Amino acid sequence: MLISSRKLAALLFSVSLATGAVATGARAAEPKTFFDYIESSWAVGRIHLSDPLIFRDGMLLAFPGQIKELVHSRQGKPRSILLVFEIRDVNGSVPFAAGDEIFGPISLLPRYTYWRDNLPHGPHHQVPGGRRYIFTGGDIGPAMVAARSYSAAMKLDMPERARLKISSLVAALDSSLAVIASDAARELTSYPVLERDLDEESQQALGAWLDSDADTDRRARLISALGARSVNKMAAALESLSTRDDDTGAASLLALDAMARPRATALLLGLLDAKAESVRAFAAGSLGLRARTDAVARKSAVALLSSNQPAVVRSSAALGLGAAGETGSLDGLQAMLMAGDEASRAAAKALASLGGEKAIAALKEAITGGPNEAMVGGVLAIIELDECSDCMEFLLDQHENHPEKAIRDLVGVLLEIDQGGHGHDNDQSTFH
Repeated sequence: MLISSRKLAALLFSVSLATGAVATGARAAEPKTFFDYIESSWAVGRIHLSDPLIFRDGMLLAFPGQIKELVHSRQGKPRSILLVFEIRDVNGSVPFAAGDEIFGPISLLPRYTYWRDNLPHGPHHQVPGGRRYIFTGGDIGPAMVAARSYSAAMKLDMPERARLKISSLVAALDSSLAVIASDAARELTSYPVLERDLDEESQQALGAWLDSDADTDRRARLISALGARSVNKMAAALESLSTRDDDTGAASLLALDAMARPRATALLLGLLDAKAESVRAFAAGSLGLRARTDAVARKSAVALLSSNQPAVVRSSAALGLGAAGETGSLDGLQAMLMAGDEASRAAAKALASLGGEKAIAALKEAITGGPNEAMVGGVLAIIELDECSDCMEFLLDQHENHPEKAIRDLVGVLLEIDQGGHGHDNDQSTFH
């Protein structure tokens, strides 16, 4: 039976949570990109600035400017602007001065804001996104290249417009300006129809960038998006990348799995000897998920629980076995939990996935008498159980009577119990 790609992706994310590899808070919405602002701008161009008009004791400046080179405009060919910049605190600075040339997108300030009460009548302008998109000096040239290419695509009709936008974004991945390269990667990562709009030249360029030494996290996010959206045009490139013994290789393996192109069990066993922990973690999780239907995978995944592999690899195996419902791994998971190391939380989560009296008893034992990590893992896992008749009563008792204040407090927070006062308030906990 093939592995569920969504299950494997969720599994590996669970590994990162259980081992503390990523933050558990919700990811904030990302800000707009350079390319978003080009789309919505009043104009985009290179501007020469004159002496500013000064208001509000020098905290509000308005620079008359002339657009010397217009890259894009919403309508007509504007030439004059009044660029407004507000200094928000006494120690603030202005990123440009009279006589400077700057480049960037330009937007109109709303007429209903307090700008009208401070500035001369007429249109007032700003660079949206603030300092991030104000380019000066040697940065003007490469910023203009990216903007000119993207703006040219905007003037075309579909489907050519979409194809050339993607081509422009792929080219911008290699920009010498980090802000441009980063924004291009974000745009491509969130683009919903890459399979439709990637032409052959862009496929080759994108494959080369993914195989480069560019920012690893940026490349991994885009590789993940290619898999999640089943961009089969990039499958051959991902197959090549999947042989890399690094985080890029691991991301490519996961993307291929999402595209219903999983690795054979024999190959997964070989990947357990990879140098990169992320590759080994992928293999371990995949083997664990196959445990119910593949005896070879089951034997290997269970053996990993007590191996000398790093915590992230053992955690992946544990969570895979738990997700697969492999009850034959219960003893190994309990031993892993009670070891009290970085993999204990994953073992607890896997036990909770298995459920049943023996797994619940193991979690309770960890909470009442295990090492620190086992106690924490046990609490985090047992509170998620849906089928446990006495778990709430057990947790309430731990909230009142557990010898470690940190555990009493953790239970209280998870159960949303008022921490105003209960027993042991003067205890000195040894838990860290």
